[in-house]
Amino acid sequence: MIKLFAMIASISLIALVGNAEAAKKRVAVLDFEDTAIAEQNSQNPDNPFAIIAALRGQQQQQAPERKIGKNVAGQLVNELAKDGTFMVLERSQIQKIFDEQNISKSGAIDQSSAAKLGKLLGVSAIVTGSVNEFTVQSHKRGVLGIGVKVNTAKVGLNARIIDANTGEIIATAEGKGEEESSNAQVGSFYGSSESGSENSLLGIATKKALNEVIAQLKTSENKLKEIAVTGAVVYSDAAKNSTIADIGRTAGISTGAPLYVSKVVKEIKNSSGAVIKVITDNVAEIKVKEVDEQTCTCECIKGDCKAIAEGMRVSTTK
Repeated sequence: MIKLFAMIASISLIALVGNAEAAKKRVAVLDFEDTAIAEQNSQNPDNPFAIIAALRGQQQQQAPERKIGKNVAGQLVNELAKDGTFMVLERSQIQKIFDEQNISKSGAIDQSSAAKLGKLLGVSAIVTGSVNEFTVQSHKRGVLGIGVKVNTAKVGLNARIIDANTGEIIATAEGKGEEESSNAQVGSFYGSSESGSENSLLGIATKKALNEVIAQLKTSENKLKEIAVTGAVVYSDAAKNSTIADIGRTAGISTGAPLYVSKVVKEIKNSSGAVIKVITDNVAEIKVKEVDEQTCTCECIKGDCKAIAEGMRVSTTK
């Protein structure tokens, strides 16, 4: 009897893990607004970071990719991906779609634009935000003016997660991070590129602020509706139990994720000949073993594995 209960508990645990994997919601992170940074530093010229702010202003004209708001959004994408609660759309894919549709990533996101973006990007939610503090203050630590110079970086962030179906703001988050060092030089307060910024003084403070933001955003995950990502089988070998689909990392597909293969039974068209509904039959469930930018390689774990054929529909939902 004890063995039976243990077996039931194990099966239940496996089912819960599988459901959690399948229920991941896809989100897109847009560049954070950073207008408050320039205002902060222009109002406080004694702040040593004002030097960096002035340099950054020149960099923005020559190299827009160095904007602080964009770097912060890039770090948020990395941290969300590590956390695993959400499936995060790659920023290169967002940029590609924005370029194709001639859409600007700057400016406020209202209800109608959020719904439009959600449809274009195929995500459940859009994450936007702003950097409301991004400073470094210097002071001496010691007695009677004798001591070491300490630099303290402070970062404050606001974020919003917007339902891509309704345009409703379903959660807001705030994060604050602080890091200090007696060794940091002015040039190391924040890296000159996105890849080199995370280990800088402000980069570490930013990560602390992002951790607080992520913890709050995660509470909204169960409020989001899952948006199906669909593709097609482009290769199938039943003898090797190998199936390749034309959806990959840029579509938010990750290793271990379940996908569902179905075949089209009937297409229902309106009077003008446009397809308004597709009726499908489930064929099999497959699991992602390897993933690259545009494709994923899977193994069949349930259903009629031998019936999987090229051209069949593949989806993240049943």
